Formats: sequence, C-alpha cells, structure tokens
Amino acid sequence: MQSFNTGFDSRRGVRNRNIVGCGQIMEVKKNRWGKWIRRIFVVVVAGYGGIVVLMAVFQRSLIYSPVKLPPNARLPLPPETCEISFTVDGVGRIFGIYHPPKKDELVVLLLHGNAENVLYYLDLFKGLVRLNVGVLMIDYPGYGKSEGSPTEGTLYRSAERALEWLNREQKIPFSRVVLFGKSLGTGVATHLAAEHSCAALILESPFKSLASVGQRKYPFLPVSLVLVDRYEVLSRISRVGEPLLVIVAEKDSLVAPDESFAVYEAATEPKTLLVIKDADHGNIQSVGGDFYWRRIRWWLKNISKKTNN
Repeated sequence: MQSFNTGFDSRRGVRNRNIVGCGQIMEVKKNRWGKWIRRIFVVVVAGYGGIVVLMAVFQRSLIYSPVKLPPNARLPLPPETCEISFTVDGVGRIFGIYHPPKKDELVVLLLHGNAENVLYYLDLFKGLVRLNVGVLMIDYPGYGKSEGSPTEGTLYRSAERALEWLNREQKIPFSRVVLFGKSLGTGVATHLAAEHSCAALILESPFKSLASVGQRKYPFLPVSLVLVDRYEVLSRISRVGEPLLVIVAEKDSLVAPDESFAVYEAATEPKTLLVIKDADHGNIQSVGGDFYWRRIRWWLKNISKKTNN
C-alpha cells in the first residue's frame, strides 16, 4: 500500500488550535478591559465636569453664608450707639450701627467677615469704642437686617455708600476714616483703600485673593478658572499708600497665615505686622487679650497724631 505524506502533524495541529484559542480568549479579555477602562474614564470625566459645573453655577451659595436678623431685632448696643440705614442703588436698604466720634476723633469703618452679622462683632465694636474712636459697622447685602443679595459688586457698593454716608451726612472727612476689614472684609476694605485716600487701613486675617483661598480648600478643582467674585487683595495692596496694620492669627485654620504674610510683604511702607500667638481665625481678640488691644490703641494714637497735625 502506498503511503502519502500530507505534511500534517495531527498533534502539532491540536497544539496550534489551542494556541489560537487562547490568543482569541486573551484578545477578548483585553477588549473587555479596554471597554471597562474607557467607560470608567468617561464616568470620571463626566462626574468631574459635573462637579465643576455645579461649583460654577452655585459658587455664590458656596462663598456667602448670610446670617439674617429679624427686622425688629433689638441689639444690645453701647451708650450713644444707634442703628442707621441707607439705600444703595440696585441693592436695597443697608443697615448698620454707629457710634459717633467726639471732636477730631478717628472713625473706624468696620467691615466684618463671612457667616456673621453686626451682632457677632459687638465685642470688637465695643472694644474699638473704648479706644476713643467713632465706629460704623454695616451688614453686607443679605446679612443681618440688610436687603439685597451678596456679591463682590454689591459688597463694594455698600461699603462705598457707607464711606459716603460718613462723609456727606456725618461730615467726617476721608482723612479721619480708618478702614478695618476682617477676613472677607479685608477684600472690601482693601478695595476701598485703593480707591480713596483714607487715614489708614487695618487688615485682620487678609488673604491674597478669594481664588487663592478656594484653591487651597479644593486643590482638585479649577477654582481660579471659574470663580467670579475674586476679592483681589494682593494685587491691590500696593496701591494703598496710607499706614497699614496687618493682624495675623498664628494658627489660623481658615486663612493660612502665609496668605496674610504675603499681603504684608507686598504692601508699601508705612506698615506694621501684629501676630497673635496661638490664635485661630475666630478667636484673635480673646486669645490676644490686652496685648491685642494695647497694640491697636498705640497704633491708632499714632494715626490720630498724624491726622491732627
């Protein structure tokens, strides 16, 4: 019988088929993994984009935390202090409290922080009154009894109107007004100081900009790109030529101390730095105690001497 060599090794063929089969399975698995990775990537990107969009749309709700007061609320004001109000075009009625100065005394325009109102700052208000200065403190739009909604623009316009109220209705020249901003209020006070020649400027817990604070809090989000209300303190402070006092809480957990130090370094002379050891953002006065008030009294006395000369 004649035999034929077909060139086919049945055992090798089986092995080849097994290899081809394994390769196909691995390819299928790779495709499946690729699809899952792409899906996960799409979900992550879509989720991240959604968070960014939500932050952009609702950013003012994230920034501002207005604390309201009932319209008929009676405040425990010190003697000779009264409630005042004035209208700001496009905003509404703005309310505040005012302790008038004696002849030739300085007047402090006090611009408070976020998530608070004048009631929260009565201790600071009374402490300033004891330093023999006049004090005007207003509530921002939407805060306390004030009408309107808070934005960078409405806060600026309200503070401008407060300065105008002192000048026109109380006959206090700008040269006797000391601007005092705390936290969020440092952005407002710096804006005023850059636009008007006042007696001096006090910044307690100032930040470089609101974008800088937000970027620290949310490092994974493009805060600087989407933020509308920016309160640029660092870029404006060099335009302030009047005496400056920067107060820093050594252990500030809300506004990093290096933000405040950066503002101080960027400012022009004359300038003074006051660091309250062991103090956090919300307890600077209580931790600083007599030392805090003695330093401010000394500083204001020097400002008053220059103003009256």
